[in-house]
Amino acid sequence: MLRSLFPQTDFLRNVLTLLSGTVLAQAIPILLSPVLSRIYSPEEFGIFAIFSSFAAAFAAIATFRYELAIMLPEKESSAVNLLRLSFIITVLLTALSFLFILLFSHQLPVWLSTPELSQMQFYLPLFLLFAGGAQALNYWLSRQKKFRLLAAGKVSQTGITGMVSIGLGINGFSSLGLIIGSIAGQFAALSIYFAGAWKKLTTLEHFVSRKLMQENFRTYKTFITVNTPHALLGVLQDILVIFLLNYFFSKSLLGSYAFAFRILKVPAALIGAAMFQVYFQKASTLVADGKKLQSLTKSVYVQMSLVGVPIFTALAFFAPPLFSWIFGASWREAGEISQLLSPWLLLNFIFSPVAAITIVLNKQQWAMRFALVDTLLRCAAIIIGGRMGNAQLAFVLLSLGSGSLLLYALYRFYYLPVNVENKTT
Repeated sequence: MLRSLFPQTDFLRNVLTLLSGTVLAQAIPILLSPVLSRIYSPEEFGIFAIFSSFAAAFAAIATFRYELAIMLPEKESSAVNLLRLSFIITVLLTALSFLFILLFSHQLPVWLSTPELSQMQFYLPLFLLFAGGAQALNYWLSRQKKFRLLAAGKVSQTGITGMVSIGLGINGFSSLGLIIGSIAGQFAALSIYFAGAWKKLTTLEHFVSRKLMQENFRTYKTFITVNTPHALLGVLQDILVIFLLNYFFSKSLLGSYAFAFRILKVPAALIGAAMFQVYFQKASTLVADGKKLQSLTKSVYVQMSLVGVPIFTALAFFAPPLFSWIFGASWREAGEISQLLSPWLLLNFIFSPVAAITIVLNKQQWAMRFALVDTLLRCAAIIIGGRMGNAQLAFVLLSLGSGSLLLYALYRFYYLPVNVENKTT
């Protein structure tokens, strides 16, 4: 079936390579989740969700999104300078964030009405450093079609994250064990990517110069002026949802939501992320040749639907008893939340690979407007449910609002034209 839907041999091979590694990578946290759910409470997962929301914001701006531009130039000299530029930006932002946190470490938890930040804020710059480096090398290796190495990095990341989290949790580290585990996983991926890229990078070192970095900085300036705010808006969605749930409801419900989202993201991480990576590379090539993307996009829609519909339909009917049985009785609420969110997450699963279109076709402004509307819909849903004291209503409205917007996006992305002026040099 895959071969009939994806006649491009290289495309199929690369998807399957990344997919095999991603399946193993995501099988690890799934297998470890019943253990983690019995070591950590919903409240502790709620605190970890607050850290994760800030960490996602840090990671979104780690390179000012210049890592995405690495895929676009035809010349390797431009790509390697973009990689070096991404590293420099990451190091500078890490230093600035650490200095800011050092200066305002006592005030930040008070300003944000989040006392839990006092014990976790100093871990954020470390996460930024490792995540930024790993993200940049991820796209460099994707450009080089080193998909097996990328798969190995994903497996190492989730494996190390799980083992460290369990080990620290057993030794009484509470939510801090989950935080340190996530940082250790990022470092593991960074180490593998760097080791795999080192040989090629040394042969291109003579191309790196301040002048070329400045030229590429200007050439791809939309990634900092448009794509970075868009990325921040994307993570702002999660941050606002986390803080609104924490404000209107309890840490326990927040932890249940975060855990449910963690489990429901697995299908997207298993297949959607691999499809995104290879779709991005293939779509970039097609656009550079002045070709349209409709055939490729339709194939992705069909394949993602065939995989996603059975999974999320099963969750819609059986999530609460499944969560209770697999993760423990205290996580039934997470199953109920999964049940309510499953229609939206199915559409998000189908949509996730083709989100690369806005980058390939330089339609970041359209994507930013889409993200802004989505953020408003999510916040409105939580606020309405919170004001009425009804968490179920909040999740139903969130699923309906964001799901309807995704239906429109699926239609719109299929018909986005190729703009020949966006061809890169």
